[in-house]
Amino acid sequence: MKARKKTRLRLLQEIVSLRTLLAVVVLLILGIVVLLLIAKYDQWSEKHNILANLLTQVGSLLIVTATITFAWELFGKRVFAEEILEKANLSRELAEAGITKVFGSFHEREIDWIEFFETACEIDLFFLYAHSWRSSRRVELRTFLSASRRRLRVILPDPSNDEVMAPIATNCDMTVEKLKERVEEAREEFARLAELASSNGSVVEIWFLQTVPTFSFYCSNRLLILALNTNRKEKANVPTFVCRKPGTVYKYIQEELAGMLEGENPTAMKWKIELETKS
Repeated sequence: MKARKKTRLRLLQEIVSLRTLLAVVVLLILGIVVLLLIAKYDQWSEKHNILANLLTQVGSLLIVTATITFAWELFGKRVFAEEILEKANLSRELAEAGITKVFGSFHEREIDWIEFFETACEIDLFFLYAHSWRSSRRVELRTFLSASRRRLRVILPDPSNDEVMAPIATNCDMTVEKLKERVEEAREEFARLAELASSNGSVVEIWFLQTVPTFSFYCSNRLLILALNTNRKEKANVPTFVCRKPGTVYKYIQEELAGMLEGENPTAMKWKIELETKS
């Protein structure tokens, strides 16, 4: 079926090309004939000077039009078609990936965190410690967990695992002790949020990753905000992608979550909030 469609399309393209070339030949011949007639009957041209000039311009215009049309048919149309096809393929690939927006920095004000929280009933957070983000989103986090039947899972690098902490600290240009302090600070804040959540019938889970994270994400049951990690010691803006379910990027992150938390060889361990907060 696809082969037939391709054959028909190719045949249609050949017919259109032949018609265009025929029109080019006709225009070229007409233009040349008009100019030759004006040059041959010079006495008539002198008597009808205005009309002769008009016919000369028409003849020249026909020749120029034929030349441009031929050049377009031979070179321009193919390049234009390839560009359109390339953009169409790119648009289709972006649609399949579910990518709706791309920002040059994670701190862009245009990132719609309000929509992210308001449309969510389940949220998964995966980052190093996100001190600035936590400071700016405390109200949204508390509002989200104030409703019933909400679930928040937070995955942090394990502060007790020096093999995980050391390379992260080096990349962040801070001491291991300082990094542990910031991760534990994040853990304590989410542990306090767990108390709020439990009183409303919601759940907060804290997990510790046993490997070095290579990106960060904020994933709800509808939206995904994915941020790359920089490999430079100095601070740098990182590209950030907003993706929607059910795109391939969203699906990949869900598979990553399943592998980290529930796979045959999980790379994250659940922290028992109840036991730790009581002790």
